[in-house]
Amino acid sequence: MALNDSGQASGALAAIAQAATSGHAQAQLQLAFWLLTGHNTEVNVQQGFALMQSLALSGYPIAQSYCASLAAGGQGTTQSWYRAIHWLELAAANGWVKAQEQQRLLRSTTLLMDTDSGLQLAGLPASTMLDPSMNLRHFPAAIDPQLCHHLFDSCAPYLTTARVNDAFLGDTTDVSRSNESMGFYPMEADVISQLVRAQMAQASGQSFDCAEVLSVLRYRQGQQYLPHYDFFDPKQPQHQRQIQDRGQRRSTVLLYLNKDYEGGYTHFVRKGLEFRGQPGDLLCFDNLNPDGSVNPLTLHEGCAVLTGEKRLASLWIRDPVVN
Repeated sequence: MALNDSGQASGALAAIAQAATSGHAQAQLQLAFWLLTGHNTEVNVQQGFALMQSLALSGYPIAQSYCASLAAGGQGTTQSWYRAIHWLELAAANGWVKAQEQQRLLRSTTLLMDTDSGLQLAGLPASTMLDPSMNLRHFPAAIDPQLCHHLFDSCAPYLTTARVNDAFLGDTTDVSRSNESMGFYPMEADVISQLVRAQMAQASGQSFDCAEVLSVLRYRQGQQYLPHYDFFDPKQPQHQRQIQDRGQRRSTVLLYLNKDYEGGYTHFVRKGLEFRGQPGDLLCFDNLNPDGSVNPLTLHEGCAVLTGEKRLASLWIRDPVVN
């Protein structure tokens, strides 16, 4: 790992690949991580999953746990709740504590249903339409509060200053946003976060395949996110490339994780509408009009927290990319 730490990417990759080929399990695990995340090499989720699965079949509980999450998210393999739960059970049986905790949560919640067609995602509660001009809907008590706690506890040590996608600077920090965030990328996600992500995508009415990485946000006292849009501006070259490569951000889904704070409303500026959810509530709105044009009425802000700490999960749903 000295080559990796000193920034010698090609040398580090060659050394890890050689050790992995010789059967060194830790090197195989490291190489799988790199392939899945694009560290020191090009992203190749299929090869990364294949290598992780080989380790899992050899009985490594950490690899079994990662296979569970990857199967749940359809990352590098076909999405399957059945295979996700199978890998999770193996990891738990082999003593992986994080897998055992996820098992406990799954037994006490009803996110998955056993049907004649296999394990299926449970349906959502009926929603209330808050504003048809944005297709703004509220789904009360959609996610069990236990899962909300799990999401936040999983990411709390890794929260860093949240970033924005600037039309000129790209991914960067900005004075308009002072809160913290953390994304559940392949190596951070687990079966629970993948299930919550799937439920949130279901609220949008769009395909799970079009969902971005699930993010958890923390707003401490005084932190806020000034008025902004979630869609990419099709008039800006940087954003045009985003739309072309990955699709426009059609919908936004918010999951409220706690209630121990004052202020912190989600405020739709041009509609004069404020919303504050209870733990487990979903708020969903469309950033685009039915004809695909951007909807300026979706201008919104995360108001400053006055006391306490606001915790939120956020998911953007993209339009499918047409090649």
